[in-house]
Amino acid sequence: MTLFYRNQEVADHLLHLLTSEIADYKQRLLELAYQTVRKRVADALLAYQRKFVEKDLPVEPRIIRLSRENWSHLVGASIESVIRTLSDFKNECPVSMHNSDIISLSTEKLVLLKH
Repeated sequence: MTLFYRNQEVADHLLHLLTSEIADYKQRLLELAYQTVRKRVADALLAYQRKFVEKDLPVEPRIIRLSRENWSHLVGASIESVIRTLSDFKNECPVSMHNSDIISLSTEKLVLLKH
């Protein structure tokens, strides 16, 4: 704590980190409030791919492993709504599903669904 009080540069850096985190959370809450479930599911699929899918894999297809319940928490919607949206995406071909795996077939189509 004394480092925080005595070193202005450390204090500034810490405050910058905290305020950027708060801004990110605020943006996420606004998206949850105003975006459709469809857009939120597409955004979650893209974000999950960016963060957790191995970069060494070929661009398409990419397998995403996450339970339906965790998807619903990530998206901020009911499990039924997420399953229905994923089924719609399956029919429109940006994703395929096998058991609980979601296979991303077309990142470009997901980006279009997001906007």
